[in-house]
Amino acid sequence: MLKKVGIATFLVLFCSTGVFSQGGMRDAIDVLNAGIGFYQEDKMEEATDKFESAAASFTTILEGVIPQEDKAYSNYYLATAKYYLGRIKKQKELFSEASEDFQKSIQGFKAIDLLGEEYLRSKYMRALCSFRQYQTERGTKSQIRFLESAIGDFEEFLTDEQLEEREEDLLDIIENAKFLKAFCKYKIGSLKMGNKSGFSNAKTMFSEALDEFGALEKASTEIIAIASQFLEAELHYMTARLYMQVDDEGWKDAKLSRKTRPDAIEEELTSAIETMQKVVPKSSGYKDVQKLAKLNINSYKVALGSIGDKSSVNDALSALLELKGSKTYGNFAALRIADAQLLQFLIFEGSINSVSTTYSRVFSKFPEGKYWLGWAYFTLGEFDNALSNFNSFLAHAPKDEIRFKYMEADAKLRQAESMFWKGVKENNLTLLSQASTIYKSLANPKGIYFN
Repeated sequence: MLKKVGIATFLVLFCSTGVFSQGGMRDAIDVLNAGIGFYQEDKMEEATDKFESAAASFTTILEGVIPQEDKAYSNYYLATAKYYLGRIKKQKELFSEASEDFQKSIQGFKAIDLLGEEYLRSKYMRALCSFRQYQTERGTKSQIRFLESAIGDFEEFLTDEQLEEREEDLLDIIENAKFLKAFCKYKIGSLKMGNKSGFSNAKTMFSEALDEFGALEKASTEIIAIASQFLEAELHYMTARLYMQVDDEGWKDAKLSRKTRPDAIEEELTSAIETMQKVVPKSSGYKDVQKLAKLNINSYKVALGSIGDKSSVNDALSALLELKGSKTYGNFAALRIADAQLLQFLIFEGSINSVSTTYSRVFSKFPEGKYWLGWAYFTLGEFDNALSNFNSFLAHAPKDEIRFKYMEADAKLRQAESMFWKGVKENNLTLLSQASTIYKSLANPKGIYFN
């Protein structure tokens, strides 16, 4: 979503201003510019060599005695080199170092009252470093911490009083900053909705992000305008999913909406569909985005079927079959077809054979397929098949995604339930003992599944 242009152009222009009289410094800037050129051409090996060379040169320059102005600019360029190295190597430490160096450049520009474009870009890039650190993290708590830091940094950039008089020149990064700030809130909401204690905060984050993306629908950068409306639709869908996680008994106390639970879910899913339908014609110049928009519309329709709308499921199935041949999104379409057939089975008396066939086909790419297939067999009382699928899911479920942690805990419970009822039916003491062991592990406050 971010443009790779801008910084390089600025650096080249800056070289000609005469601020840096030392040849070594000008040479270092030339090397940095060359690295950015290679980066834009996707020549990462050559870019890495240039960025490492530029970083070493600016580090040496900063170790010497130089004017405050040169020091502020050198920190800015050093941070820029480290940022690009972080992008290439995907190393959190490089983004952390870049963030520190951008902060030094901010302080340096402030100290000499040089609050121009480079000062503002330093603030923007520091925020971007926080966002990139989030992208390198795998733990939920660490991700939330860096996302919150990025929101604060982007807000500090966007509210700087110096920005108003340079808004026209910096419009691209202003819109990027607004987009990423809203995206950070969307991601925090997504991460917090996995735990009941985070429901209220997730709803707040979703609501704020929805407003902020809405304000970007008329952004000057076309792809940001399209992406913002795309994520508006996703936020309506995620809000509906949040509502689905609250049972009827706890709905009133959750205080997430004044509407009844079914009405609130239907309203959000309908808004998601209507908003994403607007994205389809606007994204005609971005074919992959357009295909994804069409896929999501039908995913939302499948979700609408979960609250009893059979026609939505049928409509979605027809459209998803057409998308199944897509090289980019065919696998996702196949997963949604399986989800739709599961709904038909659970709610509308569909065929278990269709559910089994479609989920088995997607299992290699989507291990959750075995979880839902296990559930389908469990509802039928076919405990052998249920056990087989739950066992397969537990053996292949990713360990670093929060949604899989909840599915894994539930799969362990259904595994025990299947063993218990199979043991009762067959008078099999071994199965009953195995079920007892799993029940105890699930009930253990210190166990991995307890929370």
